[in-house]
Amino acid sequence: MYEDRGVVQCEACFFKGQDLICVECSKPIKTEFVLFENKKRHVQCFNCSYCRRPISQANAKIARNKLYCLDCCAKLYG
Repeated sequence: MYEDRGVVQCEACFFKGQDLICVECSKPIKTEFVLFENKKRHVQCFNCSYCRRPISQANAKIARNKLYCLDCCAKLYG
């Protein structure tokens, strides 16, 4: 159980209320995270949706609501 401003909450409600839910895996973010285009992801979830390789923020792009490396995005969407 977690407490926030005197209110006891389950883990899921606490992390959701703190806006600490990964947009890729939907699990609570308890450690470091990547903030990209105002969305939080676990470091290990910051991967290309197509080739699945880890990517850097400088090499990342959102296309059709999915995260891609620039190479895969260019291959898929021109």
